[in-house]
Amino acid sequence: YDDDPASTDDFHSHGTHVAGIMNSTDATYRGIAYGSTRAVNLKAAFKASDGQGYMFDSDAMAAVQWGLTSAVMHVINLSFGADATSDDSDYVRFWDAVVDDRGVLAVIAAGNSGTKQGAVNEPGILWNGLSVANVYDHATIGRSDDTISSSSSRGPTQGGRKKPAVEREQECERV
Repeated sequence: YDDDPASTDDFHSHGTHVAGIMNSTDATYRGIAYGSTRAVNLKAAFKASDGQGYMFDSDAMAAVQWGLTSAVMHVINLSFGADATSDDSDYVRFWDAVVDDRGVLAVIAAGNSGTKQGAVNEPGILWNGLSVANVYDHATIGRSDDTISSSSSRGPTQGGRKKPAVEREQECERV
């Protein structure tokens, strides 16, 4: 591996990028959680010698378990997944249980498998959380021209459920 499991540093940079999207305090490029004073880094993935990021389901579950017992968490973002081979799995049930049992919102990436039907990643196929598409912002600050990216995974799931749950920010009520 090209990583250090004892370090919280993000050697792949993906988690850092996502954290910036969530927590940016820049006046022009405000984060989704602009004004939030807390974020917890739960590092579960690693950078391999091929330069790609990888993660074991068990590492993600251990990180979430640590976070739930060591911090106050209301939202968990996971932007990591793998091809779904069915409409359910133990890993998906884990995420559904986190939402149901702990009252935490799980926001999980739908994936980057493009426009082919049924390409939403696991655990993005979860029943009780939000799976989120990636968006092309057309290099503008305003959100009115944002569209779902051609690289974003699409549903329905193998069981016919509509996913991703959130495709475009302007279709959602702002809180």
